[in-house]
Amino acid sequence: MVPTADPDLTEARIRELGNIGMVICGNHAIRSAIAAMRQVFAKIRADGGIRSIDMRIASVEEIFELQRVAEMKSIEQKYMR
Repeated sequence: MVPTADPDLTEARIRELGNIGMVICGNHAIRSAIAAMRQVFAKIRADGGIRSIDMRIASVEEIFELQRVAEMKSIEQKYMR
């Protein structure tokens, strides 16, 4: 089930129905990311720079961790020699 078509459907109600094996809220992540990006860029524009927003967002290191960059670089070295 994809609840986007019925945003008032609650987790409790889904359990009551009893015949739903999986709920996918797949587009909510991208929709929330878009909303957050709009807020961040509006703040940057309003402030004229990134200083006030930079500490409130994910660090570059966090992004690299999620992407497993260290592991990728290790594997890359194996094949780039």
